[in-house]
Amino acid sequence: MAESPSQLAPPVRLHGHLDGLDQPSTSIRLLWRAPKPLLDAPGRTLALLERWLREGFDVHSSILTTTPNFNRSEANAHLEQAAWHILELGQALLQMLEIPVFHPGILHQVQKDPAQQEFWKISATTATLDHLPKKIHGECYLRAANLLHGIAYLEPTRSEITKLQERVQRDHVEQMRSFIPRGKSTYFLLSFAYRRRVPFRHLGLGVYSLGWGSQRRRMRGGGIDKDSMVGGILSHNKAVAREVLLIAGLPVPDQYIIDSEAAAAVAAKELGWPVVLKPADCDRGEGVTIDIRDPEQLNSAWQEARRFSAHLLLERQISGVCHRLHVCDGQLISAWRRRPKSVQGDGILSVQDLIDKANAELDALPPWKRLKPFACDDLAVRCLEAHDLSLASVPAKGKWAPLRPFNAPAWGGVVEEVDGTIHPDNVSLAIQAASLFDLSNAGIDLISTDIAESWHRNGAAINEVNHSPLAPERPQLLEKIFDSHCPADGRIPIEVFIGKKEAWNLSMIKQQHFNASGRPCWVTDHERSVDCSGRELLLTARGLFDRCHALMCSREVSALIVVVSDTDLLSTGLPFDRSDHCQIMEDWQPKPDERAWAKLLSWLQPELKSITAGELA
Repeated sequence: MAESPSQLAPPVRLHGHLDGLDQPSTSIRLLWRAPKPLLDAPGRTLALLERWLREGFDVHSSILTTTPNFNRSEANAHLEQAAWHILELGQALLQMLEIPVFHPGILHQVQKDPAQQEFWKISATTATLDHLPKKIHGECYLRAANLLHGIAYLEPTRSEITKLQERVQRDHVEQMRSFIPRGKSTYFLLSFAYRRRVPFRHLGLGVYSLGWGSQRRRMRGGGIDKDSMVGGILSHNKAVAREVLLIAGLPVPDQYIIDSEAAAAVAAKELGWPVVLKPADCDRGEGVTIDIRDPEQLNSAWQEARRFSAHLLLERQISGVCHRLHVCDGQLISAWRRRPKSVQGDGILSVQDLIDKANAELDALPPWKRLKPFACDDLAVRCLEAHDLSLASVPAKGKWAPLRPFNAPAWGGVVEEVDGTIHPDNVSLAIQAASLFDLSNAGIDLISTDIAESWHRNGAAINEVNHSPLAPERPQLLEKIFDSHCPADGRIPIEVFIGKKEAWNLSMIKQQHFNASGRPCWVTDHERSVDCSGRELLLTARGLFDRCHALMCSREVSALIVVVSDTDLLSTGLPFDRSDHCQIMEDWQPKPDERAWAKLLSWLQPELKSITAGELA
């Protein structure tokens, strides 16, 4: 692939929402050498680039978005479209790292560099993430520019696509992923939040603030700030969690804490075969061995578990399948049966054929979008044999052929919804267990032979209480989570008055209206901030952006009024993506730089994007 010496100018550090973007954003500037095929055959090359984006990166081109004053050129339309594809691909490279950037950006300028005729200057506003290293954000767009230059010379054959995907996986995803707080559960939650228009910001360490003021929540994965820290600590240790459940009279497996192979043998004799051996303090199913039926298997399981922890548990194996009951704010919002990684029979293909077919479907996806492969190893053969199956067997239509002993994140699995069949006693049990640990968001794992039957009748038991449970990418489940945690989509009323003394006086009157309606309202301008009683606040924050952001962090604030009398927000961006009302007062007069005011007003009042400097005067 031909390489391009594209260069990225150091970005200016900007806060907030620029140019109307609905995510925090920053400016980038690229110096890009246009590939020769794009200059010689622009129509054909653009079509080729779009095929590459679609088939190689699963990027479907969107409508090119520019600033209102973008100087469109018919002669350079192909270069402008190519620049837009760089933004689209840069966004895709960020998303491969599970960075929640959901807006491709806005083009500012695409023009030839007078000093280097083969180079083009590209400037744009792009969505970014707070506390994301600058070099990560910039490097993604630099790599996008270089990739786009290279693929302009190649036909997107299956072979070339595979080579490029493997290179991107190796040199981009695997190289950069360790520098970034990641998590598929978090990414799915934020993707849903964006579609629902819930504002969010990254606070660091993978913790996100969703919403503003009194509607603000903080989340990390499935965990939320309403959860008890103590409950989270207790639930993380399986032995301690079991004791808490047992004392409360809830069903748990018989269990021993063991510290040696000899102790394991004695405990197994007391419990009776089969038994389960597992670490007390690990997640993701690490080191767990189930269905242990003799001392030899027990010794092997001991060696495996010791690789992950020195704190081991041996417990009597409960008959049945693990069911995940997801409790949110004291309500069961979802229940599903957690089958192990399996293939489903169609009555025609053998298990081996079903495995090959499933893996072929995975291989057709880009590496960064693939799920765990369907294994065909000794463990898979043993799991099949335990169910009277082999690789040559032809399972009946709808019958599952398990390839792993249980469902675990390390292996993957099959999820089946059982919301409509779960017995009310099992629902009450899950809610009681979550409440016992003071967890607003919890995943209760109940092992049961039949979830439609009461736990009290069939010997079901709670296997684990999971703090911050991983949520599958299921819109219905996410809808319920956000209905519970962000009932107002995380928003409070925000009103903007543009002017000087008159604007401040009107904001005081408006504040009283909000207060009287039961919404404590705070007011700020560039230099002062007052609480709902009119008392001036002592803040270290300087400037309007910092003051707004400080107030939006407070759960006391149920409404916010912002008085704008200067253009300093142009250098920081807006602290919010939109306001509910924006009004220009009669005492307002633009500063000498009328263009700056025109630009700021276009951000604050989108309907005024066509305003001219003359109209402002």
